Amino acid sequence: MTADPDDEGELQGALSALPRETLPPKALEERTVQVLRRAGLLRAPRRHFWAMGAAALVLVGLAYTAGAARSGLMGDRGPRYVLLLREDAAFHVPPGGEEALVAEYRDWALRLRRERRLLSGEELDPAALLLPRVASPPEEARVTGFFVILAGDDSEALAIAKTCPHVLYGGKIEVRRIHPT
Repeated sequence: MTADPDDEGELQGALSALPRETLPPKALEERTVQVLRRAGLLRAPRRHFWAMGAAALVLVGLAYTAGAARSGLMGDRGPRYVLLLREDAAFHVPPGGEEALVAEYRDWALRLRRERRLLSGEELDPAALLLPRVASPPEEARVTGFFVILAGDDSEALAIAKTCPHVLYGGKIEVRRIHPT
């Protein structure tokens, strides 16, 4: 079994990066690598290994962040609430148009994120899938988006909801506490 010269160079580079006092004699190092490779105990490093390592680190980071958020390690200051944004015929877009409206929601959400109050938020597609299927959905205020926030209690969650730009334009906000898991 012959080794790829590039892989040997990487291995030599990695070994030479060790502190001087731990480097084995060059001949012993080469002989050990050869014996381990023949025995199938050491394989040449793959060129794409760094990408797999980076992907693994990202997944570990995401899992940690999700677990930390659930366990309260990320500054959790109380229970979670969902703010369901509802619109009906009373809702109107401000004179600045849709862009101005989006900017207001974004600024509001960024402020909550800086305060470590906002966990997530999304605009929802206007089309709804209803069960049981009906020809047309009821004309009540439809849910158009949501935010998940942290608040100390119900009154604090309501106070946060009142600051949302949605209410300025005739929208309604349904505030519901999320049961802990």
